[in-house]
Amino acid sequence: MAGCQGAIQHAAAGTTAQILVKAQPALQMESDYEASRLLWMRSGWLKNVGRRNTKETGLAKWFSTVASERAASDAVQIHGANGYSDEYPVGRFYRNCKGAVIYEGTREIHKLMQADYLLGYRTDRPTRCELPAVEHAQ
Repeated sequence: MAGCQGAIQHAAAGTTAQILVKAQPALQMESDYEASRLLWMRSGWLKNVGRRNTKETGLAKWFSTVASERAASDAVQIHGANGYSDEYPVGRFYRNCKGAVIYEGTREIHKLMQADYLLGYRTDRPTRCELPAVEHAQ
């Protein structure tokens, strides 16, 4: 989210046309962030009520990985040549998200999992035992 804030501040400097061109990727970053957050919260809610959440967790991880890479790439592009310099932190954000994509393989693995769910090749088996719901202290 810090990269998004920096890109928004950088986009606010300039002429009206420049602001409009730079604001579109920032708006995409914000909507992707909120969508990722909602997917993550749904997965957590399912876990808290004692339901299986394998599909939802995989979808949240996949969407968030793709969104973070797109946001970091857009932030570097908004900053132009400065995006690669050490003057702005967006270059580091981009390298960090690429590391997660390359080393963890999250994007490809979860994309395959979601395709399997969609095409009916993968279904969640019933749980071996009842999952306990989280009891909140009153």
